[in-house]
Amino acid sequence: MKIKSIVIGFFLLCFLWSCLGKAPIVCTQEAKAGLNIIVKDAQSNLYLSDSLKIIASSGTYTESLENFPGNPPTFSGAIEREGTYTVSITRPRYQPFVTAAIVVAKDQCHVIPQTQTVALIPK
Repeated sequence: MKIKSIVIGFFLLCFLWSCLGKAPIVCTQEAKAGLNIIVKDAQSNLYLSDSLKIIASSGTYTESLENFPGNPPTFSGAIEREGTYTVSITRPRYQPFVTAAIVVAKDQCHVIPQTQTVALIPK
């Protein structure tokens, strides 16, 4: 009987230790962009940011991505919105481009940002 009490006590102690040892998940208050698109000229390899029209679509949902100036300039959207997206990119004097499906998933707190660099081909 004493051995049985020790074994039960040991398992109870292990259970409590594993439950209490886990740190709680703390989420930040910032909103994350699910899509981040960087556009370059395919010939010069220079970044493009002006005159671009970048549209993300997931089912019936569409959104124009916004340019967030920086180095490199990045067009972002799908703020805290998971889904499977295609992104179409147009610019005068360049061939239009449509990405393959980009999957934006979500963890316990935020979407997991996806970044893709696209090289546009001049006409």
